[in-house]
Amino acid sequence: MRVRRLSLLGSCLLSFYSAETVFAQNTTQYTSSDALYQAGVEFIEKKNYASASQEFKRYLQTNKGLLAANDLNAVNAEYYIAMSALYLNYPEAEVLAERFVKNHGEHPKARQLYGDLGAYYYNAGDYAKAIPYLQKAYGPDASFKLGMSLYYTNRYDEALKAFGQVLGSQSEYVSAASYYSGVIRFKNEDYAGAVEDFRRIENSREFGNEVPGWIAHSYYRQGQYDKLVAYTEPILRQGPKSGKKLDELSLLTADVFFQKGNYAKAAEYYKYHTNLKGGRLPAAAAYRYGYSQYRLNDFNGAIANLKQLSSSKDTIGQYSSYYLGISYLNTDNLSAAAGSLDQARKLNYNAAVKEDASFNHAKLQLDMGNGAGAVSEFDEFLKAFPNSSYVPESKELRGEGLLLSNNYAQILDYLEKERNLSPKQRNQYQQAAYNLGINAFNAEQFDKAIGAFDKATKYTDNRDIAAAAKFYKAEAYSAQHKYEEVIPQYNQLIASTENSRLVPDFRIRSRYGLGYAYYNTKDYDKAATQLKAYTDAVRGLPATDRRNYEDAMIRLADTYLVAKRYDEANKIYDQVVVAGKSDKDNALYNKGLSLLYAGKYAEAKTTLSQMLNQYPNSPYSDDAMFQLGMVELNQQNYPIAVRQFTRVIQERPNSPILHAAFLQRAIANSNLKKYDEAIADYKIILTKYAGSKSAESALLGVQDALNAVGRPEDFAQILKGYEQGNPSDESLEKIKYEAAKNLYFSEKYPQAVEALLEFFQRYPGSAYLPEANYYLGDSYFRTEDKISALRYYNKVISENKTSFVNRAAQRVGEIEFQNQNYRGAVRGYQVLYRAAANNKDKVAAQLGLMDAYLALPKPDSALIYAKEVINGDNSVTGARNRAQLTAGKIALAKGDNKRAIEEFEKTAKLGKDSYGAEAIYNVAAILFKEKKCKESRDKIINELKEQFSDQKWIDQGFLLLSDVYVCLNEGYQAKALLNTIIEGAEDKAVVEEAKRKLALIK
Repeated sequence: MRVRRLSLLGSCLLSFYSAETVFAQNTTQYTSSDALYQAGVEFIEKKNYASASQEFKRYLQTNKGLLAANDLNAVNAEYYIAMSALYLNYPEAEVLAERFVKNHGEHPKARQLYGDLGAYYYNAGDYAKAIPYLQKAYGPDASFKLGMSLYYTNRYDEALKAFGQVLGSQSEYVSAASYYSGVIRFKNEDYAGAVEDFRRIENSREFGNEVPGWIAHSYYRQGQYDKLVAYTEPILRQGPKSGKKLDELSLLTADVFFQKGNYAKAAEYYKYHTNLKGGRLPAAAAYRYGYSQYRLNDFNGAIANLKQLSSSKDTIGQYSSYYLGISYLNTDNLSAAAGSLDQARKLNYNAAVKEDASFNHAKLQLDMGNGAGAVSEFDEFLKAFPNSSYVPESKELRGEGLLLSNNYAQILDYLEKERNLSPKQRNQYQQAAYNLGINAFNAEQFDKAIGAFDKATKYTDNRDIAAAAKFYKAEAYSAQHKYEEVIPQYNQLIASTENSRLVPDFRIRSRYGLGYAYYNTKDYDKAATQLKAYTDAVRGLPATDRRNYEDAMIRLADTYLVAKRYDEANKIYDQVVVAGKSDKDNALYNKGLSLLYAGKYAEAKTTLSQMLNQYPNSPYSDDAMFQLGMVELNQQNYPIAVRQFTRVIQERPNSPILHAAFLQRAIANSNLKKYDEAIADYKIILTKYAGSKSAESALLGVQDALNAVGRPEDFAQILKGYEQGNPSDESLEKIKYEAAKNLYFSEKYPQAVEALLEFFQRYPGSAYLPEANYYLGDSYFRTEDKISALRYYNKVISENKTSFVNRAAQRVGEIEFQNQNYRGAVRGYQVLYRAAANNKDKVAAQLGLMDAYLALPKPDSALIYAKEVINGDNSVTGARNRAQLTAGKIALAKGDNKRAIEEFEKTAKLGKDSYGAEAIYNVAAILFKEKKCKESRDKIINELKEQFSDQKWIDQGFLLLSDVYVCLNEGYQAKALLNTIIEGAEDKAVVEEAKRKLALIK
């Protein structure tokens, strides 16, 4: 603050000049010395101080000795000489002035000269010299200058007294004295006194713009926050027209509201301040502004203010990074949140912030689908903060991370070591055990699945999982054909009253499983009861909830067929034929059997012929041909019967019922007395199908036929050959064979291989060899000897003497596909496709053919089988999803992006599995290639990350997302995301790819 200062000479001359003028005007007569004096006065009036000094000196010299000691003109002349020297800055000026004071100490002009000398040194900035003269001077102006000199030399208490002498006067320095008095009181922490001084000059033109800041600070220092805002807000509302300095005032007002927890008002005045200062705020204030916006849920505003502070390596930087990260979380910008929280957790300025940031960064890994990274970070957190209040939740979330990364066995091991599990941890235990069971179930490791399902019911916090585990445990027993064990389990599920939303569904599905169990144990009445209950329950439900409806209807009709309730059976078969989607051929075939058994031969013939005409490639076609022969045979139409059985033999040379066709053709020929033809067929059965059910009947039939043609001696040779194929020591052979099988079923596959090879050597002509070929091939398969496995599987297929043809064909397809012999895979799956006796085998063949043709590549052929799966029975879990995904890939390969997206979207809607995850990834990739980067980003974040848990495709999605961020000019986001992947991903290939991408971002 600069005060108005008058020159020393000016102040004194103004006071004396008027008196001298009067004196001069009243003089009527001048002497020559008087003329000198008058000339000096006139020069003073004209501010010609050098000339004035000369005239006054001449005046004194001329009258030397004549002037009296108290001569007024002489004293005045000395005074003017001293003042002129001062005004002209002559070196002798100070000496002249001090001499005058010494010579005329009691003269009024001497006291005035004290003030003038003080003012002289004051104006020269020599406050120490000014002080003793100003202390002897009089008047408010001298007191003010004394106060300022004392102020400048840090003698504040003395200065305060000097300013006090000015405050009651009319001096022009009253405002300045009050101002500096307030400043001193503020420095002395006398804030109430400071307020009094400053309030006195609030409307001062010179100080009024600065005073509000001092008053506000004084209230602030006293903790009188209500008085402060009551004072400042009216001023701030006036804005610039108030004439006050508003920047400091607005900032202090904002800080007070911040401390009072009134974040809305705080944010209002921080914004007010930024508008005044062009958006600039001190770092601490910028943090408080950002934090206020955060507390008001203005997360975008908080981000804008905190972002500029987050890079600093200090306390403000740590706090800013933390709340910036939380604000990003609330705007769903997870990758940016991860970067900010990572910064906050790595700084050590505030332990509480570090703890919270570490915990939230670990939680964020879960939200981003990085289960392995979450587990690693929670491990670090629990080690670094063992006494944190977040410890219980961290342990629970660690379990979520293990679940997310599919480490089910690891989470079970982890939780089994924990004591006093929380409800959430018990839920995790159930979920992990259940998922482990489902994976084992899908891999056909049923014993392992059963053990896991038992663990899933150890706790019952999640009643849905407990109910599902019980159901799939029963399904595992059923898959192993352990019907006696599974029947009570299904009954318990049907009778269950557990409080689970899934129980009603499992109760219905259990009736289906129980019906099958009774059916396979030949308890057809009970099977019928359960199957009818099932079909009645699901009949009106959507197709997705009655996946097994058609199959159950056919099995129900089959129970009626066994019970000879033919009309009821036929009624159900007709319903399936009319309304069914995938089992119409089976229904027609079984209806034909029913009519045949009922003796309605004409209708049976019509129905079976209809089936063959409509479904010539049905797996039941050879059976239908065979039964057409039986229709004719039962009506004693032997020639036609012969032709029909011959049709089976010629058109279906690989049919598993070929031995029965030879037998029935032999019987028909015997009835036609064509014994040689009959004998030939019997011999074929006894040599080629000696282990079949037809062999014993053939042995009896050939004997009768040879007797009829008079060649009974030939029977001995035939019998000998039969005995060679069926050794008399049947019990030992059977024991050895069953022992080898037991090794197989016990999953001791190397030992099974050894035992089966020994059996082959010991009994090379055994009737069990066709079946043994399969078990040997499958044992080789499970010991990873795929070449040997392939040889025996192909034997099973080529011999076509067992019910294992379908399984062998499927294995051949799988092995050849793995060996990249896709044509060989096609041949294997085609065998399975033709021989499929149930929907599961049929779907397996369709999927195998789809994959093999796609690899050849023959996409059009692949698409045919994909469509068959999509439009067929969807009772096989995941089959439709996989086929739908393949349809999308085929469209993509053909460059039809629009169709590909449609197919992939359909896939994602079918299920939240790996197929759906891959489908959504492919959609995002297509959108990215089409430069639709925002849509691609939303697809990855809102669908792939949020709706799916498959880590492989989430990793790939995040790698793609980094490219999308680059496309959107969000390189900061891309870098943060790639760093998160590098730190948290388990897949080394994913980490290396992330590093490669990061290196490319500038």
